[in-house]
Amino acid sequence: SPFKSKIRVLQSIGRSLRLYSDKIGATIFDIADDVKYLDKHSLVRLRHYHSEGFNVEEISMEEGSIINPFQILSEISC
Repeated sequence: SPFKSKIRVLQSIGRSLRLYSDKIGATIFDIADDVKYLDKHSLVRLRHYHSEGFNVEEISMEEGSIINPFQILSEISC
């Protein structure tokens, strides 16, 4: 479910970043759309990411595109 609360955003990131013995890192995909309130919620979350100092890389997709996270990971700089 979409959310914009700073606490929920940071909790979600914290769960992803939690250390495990065989874990080397985490990449978080925050997928946004321009439907109803989703675009506004996305902008709020983006401000939270920036205010906490997270590295954010935005990628625009064409309408109807299929998202392949492995392809995106190979194209972005980590």
